[in-house]
Amino acid sequence: MRPISAMLPEELAGALPGAPAYRGRQIFDWIHRRLVFDFAEMSNLPDSLRRDLAERFMPVSLEEQDRIRDADGTVKFRFRLGDGNTVESVVLQDRRGRRSACLSTQVGCAMGCLFCRTGYLGLRRDLNAHEIADQFLLLRSFVRRQGLRSEGNPPRSGDLSGVVFMGMGEPLANLDNLLQAIEVLDCGGFSQRRMTVSTCGLVEGIRSLSSRKSMVRLAISLISADSEVRNRLMPVNRSNPLSELRRALLDYQAALGKRITLEIVLMAGINDRPEDVEALVSFVRGPDARQPLKVLVNLIPWNPLPEFPYKRPEAGRVEWFRQRIEQARIPVTTRVSRGSAVCGACGQLGQITPSG
Repeated sequence: MRPISAMLPEELAGALPGAPAYRGRQIFDWIHRRLVFDFAEMSNLPDSLRRDLAERFMPVSLEEQDRIRDADGTVKFRFRLGDGNTVESVVLQDRRGRRSACLSTQVGCAMGCLFCRTGYLGLRRDLNAHEIADQFLLLRSFVRRQGLRSEGNPPRSGDLSGVVFMGMGEPLANLDNLLQAIEVLDCGGFSQRRMTVSTCGLVEGIRSLSSRKSMVRLAISLISADSEVRNRLMPVNRSNPLSELRRALLDYQAALGKRITLEIVLMAGINDRPEDVEALVSFVRGPDARQPLKVLVNLIPWNPLPEFPYKRPEAGRVEWFRQRIEQARIPVTTRVSRGSAVCGACGQLGQITPSG
């Protein structure tokens, strides 16, 4: 049967020969706004159409395999795909109770970042647009069913406050499917302005976002602005060097005027040194200080994994690093890790079930 969660209303209408065009909007609204995944419950559709839909289409295609809850409110999901592979998605909860969905875009990852569990898996395949959209729909449905409340606006209760494409895989290496999923979520009422795409620094992908005037927020997993350190930790830096990455970010900001988040996963003795601060400040300010980047630096103390050789810096060291960035008049924050007890935090995803 054909998955339809990544089809826009006009596409749904086109898949229903002989049906009025408005039926596509009705079906889309049932799935994306009311989060109803059973055609039999779509009460404003004729019985004959509901039977036909059930025989031909799937509202969502993912099957939940596992759900693990952390004491801090984080919930990690493992979903089975149609081919037997699995991906992980996470509902993250901050201290104010706001919840965001962390979605995957690939099965595994080809980038090979040495500090990331997913990077050790290699790439199995890209996710289709409907598999990306399905994660969002299932996580949003979970949050609504729980009736979970949060502070702030938007929203106050029973919904997600944001979406981050920071799960398994490199989003910009699966750009077409990512953009299709984003368009569908936006059409369903979840604004692109509440979405963040995190990339390890694929220059052409960033330029594509610029040219398409995408309104999603952009986060760069920079890790280090020292080329030697970044080469060692992130193979992508050899094909997408810092100089080209910075030019792409300047062009992105010229096109969209948006602040970019620079994510720095801090590892003790690796990238938390004085020279790392200096390199980061220089990267933000630019070689002649005439074209500074408009950024927020997000410090992320490394989330431990037992089979990895890195260490989390002491809290005092993280605070020292933060203060040095702040003294350079660069906005900076330190992320409070959520979900690490269930391996749902940054860099920890990757419990993959083999296909077949």
